[in-house]
Amino acid sequence: QTCDDRDRVINKDTQRVLWAWNDQDPDDTTGPVYHGANRGVRSSLFIRNTVNTEGESLPNNVQSHDVLMSNTIVPSKRTTYWCRVIDMPKLQAKHHVVQIQPVITPGNEGVVHHVLIYKCHANPNRTAASHGHPGHECYTPNMPQDWNECYQGSIIVAWAIGTGDITFPGHVGYPIGDEEDSGQVLLEMHYDNQLLKEGEQTALRSWQGAIVS
Repeated sequence: QTCDDRDRVINKDTQRVLWAWNDQDPDDTTGPVYHGANRGVRSSLFIRNTVNTEGESLPNNVQSHDVLMSNTIVPSKRTTYWCRVIDMPKLQAKHHVVQIQPVITPGNEGVVHHVLIYKCHANPNRTAASHGHPGHECYTPNMPQDWNECYQGSIIVAWAIGTGDITFPGHVGYPIGDEEDSGQVLLEMHYDNQLLKEGEQTALRSWQGAIVS
């Protein structure tokens, strides 16, 4: 923070950045030239919250599993919530989520705002998205009604822009694969498409699970 009360305060919150430029240098008399189509907006973090994971290492019996969107075309509108119910691997014993890593298609970092993954309650009649199926826009009639039931479950993963990898402390993990686990999760992606571009996106590497010994 500066001493000028007209300056924008930059803190650890998400900042909305408006940008524009012209290829010509500004003239001393007339000033900057009109930017034309060279403009846009983006959510950014200038100051990151750092987590000290020094000395923390993952167990040797770690498994990893990707929870991703598939063939999803982001609509050309500012805000989209996109959902996909996914079948998880069959686990024979309780596991724990100990690390979360984002996987975003290079060049699309500016439109992925945040991700939530819900642990669905058991429903033997619920059908997950098939391999290659893109899923559906959330909260719309096109989304299967029984997918909404997953919102009643616990949130396993919450990731937002600027977070990076998340590694839990060595004595902490989120349980999955127990008796109450349905084996399905709901992946909800928020796309913040301020430039109204249409394009294919990837989602998130959701977690690595370590077996409890």
